[in-house]
Amino acid sequence: MTVRYVIPFEEIGKDDFPIVGKKCANLGEMLSIGMPVVPGFALSVEAHKLFMEETGAAREIKEYLSGFPDGLSDLTQCQEVSKRIYQIIGSKEIPPVIKEQVRANYQVLCRKGGTDNLSVAVRSAGIVSHPGQYETFLNIIGESEVFDKIVKVWSSAFNVPSVAAVSKEGLSVADSPCIGVGVLPIIQSRAAGVVFTAHPTSGDRSQIVIEGSWGMGESVVSGAVTPDLFVIDKDSLEIREKVVGSKTVQLVCAEQGIVEEDVPEELRRSLCLTNEEVKKIAELAMSLERHFGMPQDAEWAVDSRSSFPDNIYYMQTRPQVAVADRKSAADKLIDLMLSRMLGS
Repeated sequence: MTVRYVIPFEEIGKDDFPIVGKKCANLGEMLSIGMPVVPGFALSVEAHKLFMEETGAAREIKEYLSGFPDGLSDLTQCQEVSKRIYQIIGSKEIPPVIKEQVRANYQVLCRKGGTDNLSVAVRSAGIVSHPGQYETFLNIIGESEVFDKIVKVWSSAFNVPSVAAVSKEGLSVADSPCIGVGVLPIIQSRAAGVVFTAHPTSGDRSQIVIEGSWGMGESVVSGAVTPDLFVIDKDSLEIREKVVGSKTVQLVCAEQGIVEEDVPEELRRSLCLTNEEVKKIAELAMSLERHFGMPQDAEWAVDSRSSFPDNIYYMQTRPQVAVADRKSAADKLIDLMLSRMLGS
C-alpha cells in the first residue's frame, strides 16, 4: 500500500497531531465541526523523515556535527551550525513520491480556486508547540515555489533558536525533531488578528478579547503594530470596550510573497472591524472553546473579497496559555508577552 505523506485537512483531526503536527491537526478538527476554515493539506512528519533519509541530508548533517564532539558552546557556534545545515538541506530535492502527492493535492486546491496557480500559505506544524520558532511563508504561487518553501520549512527545524534549544538540553542537534507542514489557500485579508476566549491580562473567563489590524495577521502576532482592541462579554456578546490602535503598517500580498506597506492616514485611526464582525468572531471563538474544553487563542482573518458573514475565516487555534482567575500586575504583563509570542 502506498504511504500517504500528504493528507487533506478534511481527513485529519486533533488526535492526529503526532502524524501531521498540532497546527494541521487542529485545522482538520476545526473543519470537522463546521468552523470557517479554508481546506488545505498537510505533509506528515514521516514526509520530513523520508526527505532527510532518502536525500542523504541526515547522514551529511551527522558527519558535519562530528566536528563538534563536545557539543555547541555558544551562540556563534549555533549560528555557524545552523547556516551549514540550511545549506545541506537546501541543496536537496524533495523525493518524487512526496513531490507527486504534493502536486496532486495542490492541483485539487487550484481547481477549487478556479486557477492553475493558486496562492497559498506554507506553514510549519510541530508535534510539540514551539510558537514562532519555525518558518511560515505567505502568498506562495506555483508548484515549484511550493516545493521550495516546503524544503525551507523543513530547514527551519535547524534554525538558530532550534539548534540552541536542542543544544541547551544536551541533545544532539542531528536528532532535532521532524515537523509537519501545512499548505492552505491564502486569504486576501482586509483585516486580521487574534482572539482570546479568556482575558489575556486579567484572566477573566467571562470576557473575550480580540486584537486586530489592517492586512494580514502576522503584523499583530509579531507585534509590528499596536492593534485595535475589542473586549466582549461572553453571555450577551455585548462589546464592552473598543480601543483604536496605531496601525501604521500592514502586510499585503505582492506578486509572490508579502510586503509591508504604510496604512493610509484615514484608516490608521479607524477600527478595522465592524460591530457585527466583532460579534461573529467572538461567537465562533466561543464555539472553539466549547469544543476543545478550554480557553483558546486563535487567529482569524476577514476576506476582502467576500461579504459578511462569509468573509470571516479562522487560521488556527491553540490552548490559551497562562490563564488565571486573579493575577498580579507583573503576572499580567508576562501573560500578555507570552500570548503574543507563543502559539504555533
